Amino acid sequence: MRKLLLTAIISLIAAPFTPFTASAQSEKPNRMTLHYKNGEKQTFNLAELDYMEFDHFDIPDPTPEPPKVGDYFYSDGTWSDGGLVSIDPDGCNAVWSATKPAPVEGKTVIGIVFSTNPDRMDEADKEAGFTHGYVIACKNIQDPKKSNFAQYPETVWYSGQYATVDCIKVSKVARTCYGNLAGRQETATLIAKNDPQYYHEDLPMFYYGTMEYPVEAPANTSGWFIPSVGQMWDCVANFCSGEVAAFLAENTDNGSDFTYGVSKQCANDVPFEKFMEAFSLVPDADKDEMTIPDGTNYMSLATSSRYDAESRVIFNLGMNGNTLIEGMAGWFDEEVHARPVLAF
Repeated sequence: MRKLLLTAIISLIAAPFTPFTASAQSEKPNRMTLHYKNGEKQTFNLAELDYMEFDHFDIPDPTPEPPKVGDYFYSDGTWSDGGLVSIDPDGCNAVWSATKPAPVEGKTVIGIVFSTNPDRMDEADKEAGFTHGYVIACKNIQDPKKSNFAQYPETVWYSGQYATVDCIKVSKVARTCYGNLAGRQETATLIAKNDPQYYHEDLPMFYYGTMEYPVEAPANTSGWFIPSVGQMWDCVANFCSGEVAAFLAENTDNGSDFTYGVSKQCANDVPFEKFMEAFSLVPDADKDEMTIPDGTNYMSLATSSRYDAESRVIFNLGMNGNTLIEGMAGWFDEEVHARPVLAF
């Protein structure tokens, strides 16, 4: 706290303020008026004042804007604008700003917000206090001990031949896949039901996507887990929007098998290119690219969800001019790209 003698203050302000606060016959002001930003003012007789005190106090940071799909999520648990103007709850009709904002300089981007719809959050996640939404990581899950790692360094297997996986319910029909938002629970269940000393062999995607993932999750989040098929559904719909989101919205109550009832060639949109636009301005040091196709002209995205005793549920996104959007199953040891997510 600073105490300033009123005479010193008067000597400092007398010259500039004399024409406005003193009469023509007065050499020094004899009153002071404080003008507040709300329009109010308060006048003091300087002869009645002894001294003025100035104190410093912390002004709390303004309440952050609610997160939106496409926002950058940082290592300190904060987020910033990714350019979204509006979007429908099912991912349709996304409107983006003409110029996409860049991440905040000096901060480390660890992921992109892909869902903020409270109706599309798992109840267990909300009960645990994670009510803002979900974030997908910017880096791929990699297994350096995989036998073909040199050939396929970007992809990871779901599980090994000795893993216990029947603890996870299957997700087969489209509406069941859409409704499965339990990625955090599926991840935790698989880890709990398998032997820790063999995690790297039995559960490579889950082990390297959580306990050995190279990017630390902020303390105010759930920590990393593998997204369920319903969570990846929302991520694909919200990031791609357009034809992809419209097609997926048509299938949320589809009773057909996910692997043949959810497949379409878009008229114009190339799904994988649309999907990756969300990561376009993330600094190279903070992200991985996906460059090795899982098929000749599509990229596969992994989920935590099981299709049957031999395979897991995945999404195929067309690339290199291929307009495919497709629900599919992949073998447990099939080459599929995977990224963890977190709830916040």
